[in-house]
Amino acid sequence: MKVVSVIPWYQALPGPARVLLLAFLACLLWETVEDCRHYLIHDRAVLFLVGGGLLFGTVCGIPWMESLAGAAVGAGFLGVVRAASRGGLGWGDVKLAGGLGVWLGPERTALCLGLAFAAGGCVALILLACRRYRRGSVLPFGPFLCGGAALSLCYGPALLSRYYSWIL
Repeated sequence: MKVVSVIPWYQALPGPARVLLLAFLACLLWETVEDCRHYLIHDRAVLFLVGGGLLFGTVCGIPWMESLAGAAVGAGFLGVVRAASRGGLGWGDVKLAGGLGVWLGPERTALCLGLAFAAGGCVALILLACRRYRRGSVLPFGPFLCGGAALSLCYGPALLSRYYSWIL
């Protein structure tokens, strides 16, 4: 298996995009800690994700429609999940998915959601098996969304290529 490095991709970005990318990763880290500690996704972080994502897209030549489509995929899908779970998923997670979608676009947002659900499900099963959590316990979903977003942004093309080669 070939190891993919993020460094050449990062170095190819224009200067302002590098700063925005580092701020994006810092925001993901902050939201991960806040959701784990307080079960809270901050609206100001979501606003930064939307504004910073649109600015990042402008600097990198990504059309706004692609960014907005990513936001619609993220918020739309998690909005349906929230409605179906009758409140098991918070509105903060829905808004966070929309903000992440602005950065990722529709295809990488779908990858982010898939990674988040897979990782969250595995962790939940492990915690249930170890009797650390009970059915109905609260497990924050924001950290899984943030981890999926970081992986999707940095390794999205390689992960999607591998996935498509498996199913096609």
